[in-house]
Amino acid sequence: MHVLYPMRPTLLALLLAAPVHAIGIGTEDFSYPDNSAIAGQSGGTGFNRDLFHQAVTAFPSNWNALSGTPTVVSGKLVTANSGAKREYNGTVEGGGNASNDGQDNHERSGAVRGQGRVFYRFDMTRVSGGSWSGASSYDFTEERVFFGVPSGVNPASGNLEYGCEITSNATRYFSGIPASNTTRTLVAVIDFDRNFIGLWVDPDADDFYTEATGANSCNAGGTYTSDNWSSAVRLASGGTCEWDHLEVVTSWSDLEFIDPPQDRSGG
Repeated sequence: MHVLYPMRPTLLALLLAAPVHAIGIGTEDFSYPDNSAIAGQSGGTGFNRDLFHQAVTAFPSNWNALSGTPTVVSGKLVTANSGAKREYNGTVEGGGNASNDGQDNHERSGAVRGQGRVFYRFDMTRVSGGSWSGASSYDFTEERVFFGVPSGVNPASGNLEYGCEITSNATRYFSGIPASNTTRTLVAVIDFDRNFIGLWVDPDADDFYTEATGANSCNAGGTYTSDNWSSAVRLASGGTCEWDHLEVVTSWSDLEFIDPPQDRSGG
Protein backbone atom coordinates (compact mmCIF):
# COMPACT_ATOMS: atom_id res chain seq x y z
CA MET A 1 0.00 0.00 0.00
CA HIS A 2 1.33 3.40 -0.97
CA VAL A 3 1.63 6.18 1.61
CA LEU A 4 2.26 9.85 0.85
CA TYR A 5 5.63 10.68 2.45
CA PRO A 6 7.64 13.90 2.72
CA MET A 7 9.22 14.85 -0.58
CA ARG A 8 12.55 13.15 -1.15
CA PRO A 9 15.59 15.44 -1.56
CA THR A 10 16.45 13.98 -4.97
CA LEU A 11 12.91 14.45 -6.22
CA LEU A 12 12.77 17.95 -4.80
CA ALA A 13 15.97 18.85 -6.67
CA LEU A 14 14.46 17.61 -9.91
CA LEU A 15 11.29 19.59 -9.35
CA LEU A 16 13.22 22.74 -8.56
CA ALA A 17 15.15 22.32 -11.78
CA ALA A 18 11.97 21.93 -13.83
CA PRO A 19 10.44 24.91 -15.65
CA VAL A 20 8.03 26.89 -13.49
CA HIS A 21 4.87 27.13 -15.56
CA ALA A 22 2.00 25.93 -13.40
CA ILE A 23 -0.37 27.78 -11.12
CA GLY A 24 -1.39 26.60 -7.68
CA ILE A 25 -5.11 27.34 -7.69
CA GLY A 26 -5.81 26.86 -4.00
CA THR A 27 -5.22 24.92 -0.79
CA GLU A 28 -7.55 24.37 2.16
CA ASP A 29 -6.94 22.81 5.58
CA PHE A 30 -10.35 23.74 7.08
CA SER A 31 -8.95 25.74 10.00
CA TYR A 32 -12.28 27.22 11.00
CA PRO A 33 -14.13 27.41 14.35
CA ASP A 34 -15.40 24.05 15.54
CA ASN A 35 -18.95 23.12 14.52
CA SER A 36 -19.18 26.01 12.08
CA ALA A 37 -20.91 25.71 8.72
CA ILE A 38 -18.50 25.72 5.77
CA ALA A 39 -20.84 27.89 3.68
CA GLY A 40 -19.39 31.40 3.40
CA GLN A 41 -15.93 30.46 4.68
CA SER A 42 -13.01 31.71 2.59
CA GLY A 43 -9.83 30.60 4.36
CA GLY A 44 -6.96 28.52 3.07
CA THR A 45 -4.74 29.99 0.35
CA GLY A 46 -5.47 30.96 -3.23
CA PHE A 47 -8.85 30.34 -4.84
CA ASN A 48 -8.33 33.74 -6.44
CA ARG A 49 -6.62 32.62 -9.65
CA ASP A 50 -7.55 34.23 -12.97
CA LEU A 51 -6.26 31.45 -15.21
CA PHE A 52 -7.29 33.21 -18.41
CA HIS A 53 -5.05 36.20 -17.68
CA GLN A 54 -2.51 34.26 -15.55
CA ALA A 55 -3.15 36.67 -12.68
CA VAL A 56 -4.16 36.76 -9.03
CA THR A 57 -7.37 38.58 -8.18
CA ALA A 58 -8.00 40.66 -5.06
CA PHE A 59 -10.17 38.34 -2.99
CA PRO A 60 -10.64 34.57 -2.64
CA SER A 61 -13.82 32.70 -3.39
CA ASN A 62 -15.82 31.20 -0.55
CA TRP A 63 -17.45 27.83 0.02
CA ASN A 64 -21.05 27.27 -1.05
CA ALA A 65 -23.26 24.51 0.38
CA LEU A 66 -24.86 22.69 -2.56
CA SER A 67 -26.83 20.28 -0.39
CA GLY A 68 -27.42 19.81 3.32
CA THR A 69 -25.23 21.60 5.87
CA PRO A 70 -21.54 20.68 5.51
CA THR A 71 -19.80 21.52 8.79
CA VAL A 72 -16.26 21.90 10.11
CA VAL A 73 -15.50 19.60 13.06
CA SER A 74 -12.04 19.40 14.67
CA GLY A 75 -10.34 20.98 11.67
CA LYS A 76 -11.97 18.76 9.07
CA LEU A 77 -14.87 19.30 6.71
CA VAL A 78 -17.70 16.86 7.47
CA THR A 79 -20.32 16.07 4.85
CA ALA A 80 -23.32 13.94 5.79
CA ASN A 81 -25.52 13.42 2.75
CA SER A 82 -24.33 16.88 1.78
CA GLY A 83 -21.73 18.71 -0.27
CA ALA A 84 -19.85 21.99 -0.67
CA LYS A 85 -18.30 23.67 -3.72
CA ARG A 86 -15.54 26.26 -4.11
CA GLU A 87 -14.73 28.19 -7.29
CA TYR A 88 -11.19 28.81 -8.49
CA ASN A 89 -11.40 32.56 -9.06
CA GLY A 90 -12.35 34.97 -6.33
CA THR A 91 -15.68 36.44 -5.35
CA VAL A 92 -17.19 36.78 -8.82
CA GLU A 93 -19.27 33.62 -9.20
CA GLY A 94 -21.97 32.56 -11.56
CA GLY A 95 -23.08 30.36 -14.42
CA GLY A 96 -20.40 31.29 -16.94
CA ASN A 97 -22.17 33.89 -19.07
CA ALA A 98 -20.28 34.00 -22.39
CA SER A 99 -21.24 37.61 -23.06
CA ASN A 100 -18.50 38.90 -20.74
CA ASP A 101 -15.70 36.66 -22.02
CA GLY A 102 -12.41 38.50 -22.47
CA GLN A 103 -13.00 40.84 -19.57
CA ASP A 104 -11.05 40.51 -16.34
CA ASN A 105 -12.22 39.09 -13.01
CA HIS A 106 -15.49 37.38 -13.84
CA GLU A 107 -16.72 33.85 -13.38
CA ARG A 108 -15.28 32.57 -16.67
CA SER A 109 -11.75 33.89 -16.04
CA GLY A 110 -10.89 31.29 -13.41
CA ALA A 111 -11.80 28.19 -15.39
CA VAL A 112 -9.43 25.61 -16.85
CA ARG A 113 -10.84 25.97 -20.36
CA GLY A 114 -10.84 22.51 -21.87
CA GLN A 115 -7.06 22.48 -22.29
CA GLY A 116 -4.16 21.82 -19.95
CA ARG A 117 -4.69 19.96 -16.69
CA VAL A 118 -6.14 20.26 -13.22
CA PHE A 119 -5.09 18.09 -10.26
CA TYR A 120 -6.90 17.55 -6.95
CA ARG A 121 -5.33 16.20 -3.78
CA PHE A 122 -7.39 15.52 -0.65
CA ASP A 123 -7.67 13.27 2.39
CA MET A 124 -11.00 11.43 2.59
CA THR A 125 -12.34 9.31 5.48
CA ARG A 126 -15.63 7.49 4.92
CA VAL A 127 -16.89 7.60 8.51
CA SER A 128 -20.21 5.83 8.01
CA GLY A 129 -19.69 4.43 4.56
CA GLY A 130 -22.63 5.41 2.43
CA SER A 131 -23.13 4.73 -1.24
CA TRP A 132 -20.62 7.28 -2.57
CA SER A 133 -18.12 9.97 -1.57
CA GLY A 134 -15.68 12.06 -3.56
CA ALA A 135 -14.45 15.26 -5.16
CA SER A 136 -15.99 16.55 -8.36
CA SER A 137 -14.88 18.95 -11.06
CA TYR A 138 -17.65 21.43 -11.82
CA ASP A 139 -18.17 23.34 -15.04
CA PHE A 140 -19.88 26.32 -13.40
CA THR A 141 -23.21 24.78 -12.29
CA GLU A 142 -22.69 21.29 -13.75
CA GLU A 143 -20.77 18.34 -12.31
CA ARG A 144 -18.52 16.83 -15.00
CA VAL A 145 -16.07 14.35 -13.40
CA PHE A 146 -16.13 12.56 -10.03
CA PHE A 147 -13.16 11.11 -8.08
CA GLY A 148 -13.40 8.95 -4.96
CA VAL A 149 -15.88 6.13 -4.41
CA PRO A 150 -18.48 6.26 -7.21
CA SER A 151 -22.02 5.15 -6.55
CA GLY A 152 -22.46 1.51 -7.54
CA VAL A 153 -20.20 -1.49 -7.24
CA ASN A 154 -17.49 -2.54 -9.65
CA PRO A 155 -19.23 -5.27 -11.69
CA ALA A 156 -15.96 -7.22 -11.85
CA SER A 157 -15.57 -7.47 -8.06
CA GLY A 158 -18.99 -6.76 -6.61
CA ASN A 159 -17.39 -4.14 -4.31
CA LEU A 160 -17.64 -0.41 -3.82
CA GLU A 161 -14.18 0.74 -4.91
CA TYR A 162 -12.09 3.87 -5.28
CA GLY A 163 -12.22 5.16 -8.83
CA CYS A 164 -13.45 7.93 -11.11
CA GLU A 165 -16.59 8.56 -13.13
CA ILE A 166 -17.64 10.69 -16.08
CA THR A 167 -20.92 12.17 -14.90
CA SER A 168 -22.65 12.61 -18.25
CA ASN A 169 -22.57 8.95 -19.25
CA ALA A 170 -21.72 7.16 -15.96
CA THR A 171 -18.50 5.72 -17.41
CA ARG A 172 -16.53 4.50 -14.38
CA TYR A 173 -12.89 3.50 -14.02
CA PHE A 174 -12.20 1.40 -10.91
CA SER A 175 -8.98 0.86 -8.98
CA GLY A 176 -9.63 -2.62 -7.59
CA ILE A 177 -9.14 -1.15 -4.07
CA PRO A 178 -12.27 -1.70 -1.94
CA ALA A 179 -13.79 1.32 -0.21
CA SER A 180 -13.16 1.38 3.55
CA ASN A 181 -13.28 3.70 6.55
CA THR A 182 -9.51 4.16 6.37
CA THR A 183 -8.25 7.71 5.81
CA ARG A 184 -7.07 7.74 2.21
CA THR A 185 -5.03 10.35 0.41
CA LEU A 186 -6.40 10.66 -3.11
CA VAL A 187 -4.87 12.48 -6.07
CA ALA A 188 -6.87 13.03 -9.24
CA VAL A 189 -6.16 14.49 -12.67
CA ILE A 190 -8.19 15.80 -15.57
CA ASP A 191 -5.87 16.13 -18.56
CA PHE A 192 -7.75 17.84 -21.35
CA ASP A 193 -4.74 17.72 -23.67
CA ARG A 194 -4.35 13.93 -23.28
CA ASN A 195 -8.11 13.17 -23.08
CA PHE A 196 -7.54 11.38 -19.78
CA ILE A 197 -8.78 11.24 -16.19
CA GLY A 198 -7.03 9.31 -13.43
CA LEU A 199 -6.98 8.61 -9.69
CA TRP A 200 -4.18 7.62 -7.31
CA VAL A 201 -4.95 6.01 -3.93
CA ASP A 202 -2.32 6.81 -1.28
CA PRO A 203 0.38 7.83 -3.80
CA ASP A 204 3.99 8.19 -2.69
CA ALA A 205 7.04 9.95 -4.11
CA ASP A 206 7.58 7.09 -6.60
CA ASP A 207 4.24 7.81 -8.28
CA PHE A 208 4.16 10.13 -11.26
CA TYR A 209 2.27 11.83 -14.05
CA THR A 210 4.26 12.82 -17.15
CA GLU A 211 2.47 15.74 -18.75
CA ALA A 212 4.42 15.55 -22.02
CA THR A 213 3.37 11.97 -22.76
CA GLY A 214 0.55 11.12 -20.37
CA ALA A 215 2.59 8.27 -18.86
CA ASN A 216 1.45 7.71 -15.28
CA SER A 217 1.20 5.36 -12.30
CA CYS A 218 -2.48 5.88 -11.45
CA ASN A 219 -4.62 3.20 -9.82
CA ALA A 220 -7.69 3.98 -11.92
CA GLY A 221 -8.18 5.97 -15.09
CA GLY A 222 -9.16 6.09 -18.71
CA THR A 223 -10.36 8.11 -21.68
CA TYR A 224 -12.09 11.43 -21.18
CA THR A 225 -12.75 13.29 -24.42
CA SER A 226 -15.00 16.09 -23.19
CA ASP A 227 -13.81 19.67 -23.53
CA ASN A 228 -16.07 20.92 -20.72
CA TRP A 229 -14.30 23.42 -18.51
CA SER A 230 -13.27 23.01 -14.87
CA SER A 231 -14.16 26.04 -12.74
CA ALA A 232 -14.77 24.66 -9.24
CA VAL A 233 -14.26 21.67 -6.94
CA ARG A 234 -17.01 20.03 -4.91
CA LEU A 235 -16.57 17.71 -1.90
CA ALA A 236 -19.66 15.63 -1.15
CA SER A 237 -20.90 12.29 0.12
CA GLY A 238 -23.84 10.00 0.68
CA GLY A 239 -23.36 8.99 4.31
CA THR A 240 -20.85 10.77 6.54
CA CYS A 241 -17.37 11.63 5.28
CA GLU A 242 -14.45 13.72 6.58
CA TRP A 243 -12.16 15.81 4.36
CA ASP A 244 -8.81 17.50 4.88
CA HIS A 245 -5.70 18.85 3.08
CA LEU A 246 -7.36 19.87 -0.19
CA GLU A 247 -5.12 21.10 -3.00
CA VAL A 248 -6.09 22.26 -6.49
CA VAL A 249 -3.15 22.76 -8.86
CA THR A 250 -2.36 22.60 -12.57
CA SER A 251 0.79 20.45 -12.45
CA TRP A 252 1.81 17.19 -10.75
CA SER A 253 5.02 18.86 -9.56
CA ASP A 254 2.96 21.37 -7.54
CA LEU A 255 1.38 18.65 -5.38
CA GLU A 256 2.69 18.66 -1.82
CA PHE A 257 4.10 15.47 -0.29
CA ILE A 258 3.16 15.63 3.39
CA ASP A 259 3.17 13.31 6.40
CA PRO A 260 0.56 10.58 6.05
CA PRO A 261 -2.54 10.36 8.23
CA GLN A 262 -1.91 8.18 11.25
CA ASP A 263 -4.66 5.62 10.66
CA ARG A 264 -3.83 3.44 7.66
CA SER A 265 -4.95 0.21 9.30
CA GLY A 266 -8.24 -0.28 7.52
CA GLY A 267 -7.00 -1.76 4.25
